[in-house]
Formats: sequence, structure tokens, C-alpha cells
Amino acid sequence: MVVDEPGVPSVGVVEVSGGSVVVDMPVAFPLRLGEPQTIEPWPCGVMQEGFMFKVSRSRLFGCLMLALALCAVAFVPVASAADIKVTPKKYYLALGDSLAFGFQSAKVVPPFAESQFTTGYVDALTTQLKTIKPDIQTINNGCPGATTATLNSVAGCTTYPFPLHHSYAPGTSQLGDAVAFLQANPGKVSPITVNIGNNDVLGAVAGCGGLTSPTLIPCLFGAAPALFGTIGANVTSTLTQLRAAAPTAKIILLGTYNPYAAIGFTAGNTLSASLNSVLASVAGGTGADYADPFPAFNGASPQPQTICSLTLMCPGGIPSLSGDIHASDAGYQKLADLIWDASGYANVG
Repeated sequence: MVVDEPGVPSVGVVEVSGGSVVVDMPVAFPLRLGEPQTIEPWPCGVMQEGFMFKVSRSRLFGCLMLALALCAVAFVPVASAADIKVTPKKYYLALGDSLAFGFQSAKVVPPFAESQFTTGYVDALTTQLKTIKPDIQTINNGCPGATTATLNSVAGCTTYPFPLHHSYAPGTSQLGDAVAFLQANPGKVSPITVNIGNNDVLGAVAGCGGLTSPTLIPCLFGAAPALFGTIGANVTSTLTQLRAAAPTAKIILLGTYNPYAAIGFTAGNTLSASLNSVLASVAGGTGADYADPFPAFNGASPQPQTICSLTLMCPGGIPSLSGDIHASDAGYQKLADLIWDASGYANVG
């Protein structure tokens, strides 16, 4: 895929030259939703050379073998999203980070109750679901600050000190709690929504020195291959486990947007689009539907007015680095609308 962005290299341009493979990749500025994460080196031996990366032929062979092995592991027959019945069941289960939680920083005030956050996309989607399933009950496992790794394997929600909408069983991760709920309620849960991966990218931004770092672009360039690989693998694991526990549930994966475009970091649009491509591929490979917020948030004109209205990056109508990257009420409603459209529920009845 090639995404054109003024002043930013295209995606996926590969050239073989002088015994090396040169990969020309874009850099972006994704949204900040959580705590910094450690950036691991790309195992296939990428070396930064300005905006170019070189891989030796021996490393390339190893990478190709690794890719083939990963493809062999990933190629497991699954039901396509179109094969999954679309009728909502007794429960709607939501997993994810602060967007699933419905977080807005201005609402973090005493008494710090979860009931102060009622305008998120999970709330808005619940309202829509009740038009066709009036008695549906929502289980919102959203954890502000969650990454693709912590969702899968870390007990509790260690990145948010206040009450969640739904507390996990002691010693249980967000995914573990969700799987246990699915196993305890076979055939009674649908849909399942998931949004995750934002904090992984935001950790890379922080690890590169933050948005004001003069070396942010080349640093993110170097981190991108390993970062996307980790996100893809972890989200695949999440969706695979959910599908195994709920074979007939409708699962919808939500992508990402670039709130920093509001303050001029439009180069971030390219990385956001690239990450969404990874997530869309993961969804397709695991029998899930996919909802992409990027066109509505970053692609719609006029900009930056649109991204300002759908996020809280522009307090008082003025774009600000200190603004809140999370969705506004209108933005959360838009995310719910995108999930609703992707689910096919509009055709039920």
C-alpha cells in the first residue's frame, strides 16, 4: 500500500541495491493514550540511514523465513465476518483502552467514579443496540492506558487508579476476564468490540523524546517495523482467543485516528493509516469486522476543524498541544456509528 503525504516518504517502497534491501517507510505522529513502553530493536536487522533502512541479504533470508513461518501459524481457517450471525445477544462485551472506557480528562474529578464517564462509544453503541435488542446488557472492560500486551497478560488495570466500569476477577487480565465471561455465558454474548494498540504507538513516541523532539521522525521510523509487528501479533492473539471462546459472536475491531493533526502534525496521518492497514488485515484474518475511524476523523474536510470537533485537542476552538487527545462526545458518537455500520446491524429487522 502506498499512502501519499506531502513531505513524507511513501509506504512500502523496496529497492535492492549493493547487496542490501532498502526499505523506504513513512513516519507519523500517533495519538497518546498511555504510558511509555520499551522499544525493542527490529529482529530483522534494520539499520537507520537517514530516512532509509538497510537489511543484509543474509538477514533478509532469515526475515523471509520468519515471515513464512508466521504466515503458516496465522493461516488457520476461520469463519469470515460475513459468516457470523449479526443478531445481538443478551450481552455486549467491550474490550480496550481509554477509548473503550469513554475517557475524557476533564471528567477526572472527585469522586472519580466510573459513572462520570457515560458518553463513550460503548455507551453510544449500547443505545443503538437497544433499538433492536432492548434488554441487552453491556459489560465494558475498557482500561485507560492498556496496551496490546497488558490487555492480554497483565492482571488488573494497573494504568488507571480509579474504578472501572467492570472490575476483573482477582489476578485476571482484561482478556482473561473477558474469556472467562464468554465461557460462563456460551452463545449469549454478541457483539464484542475491541480497540487497542494506540498506547503501544504512544509509548514509542514517548521513547523517542516526545512530540517536540527534533529526532522524533527518524526515531519513529526505526521503531515502526518492530512496533507494527508486535501490535499485529498481540491483536491477533486477542481476537483468536475471543473467537475460540465465542465462535458465533460478532467481533468488531476499531482502528485509530491521529489527533495531533489538529496541531499541525499531519505527518502522523501516514503512520495512522499504515497501522489501520495492519489492524484491518488482522481483523480479516480472524473473522472479525473492522471499523476505520481515520477517514471520518482525519480524511474529512475541512481540517483541522473536523479533527478539532471530534476530539478535545482544541479547547475553546484553539488547537493546543495540551489538549485532550480523546474523543469529544461527538467523536465518541462517530466511533459508535462506524462500529454500527461495520457490524451490519442496520440491516437487522
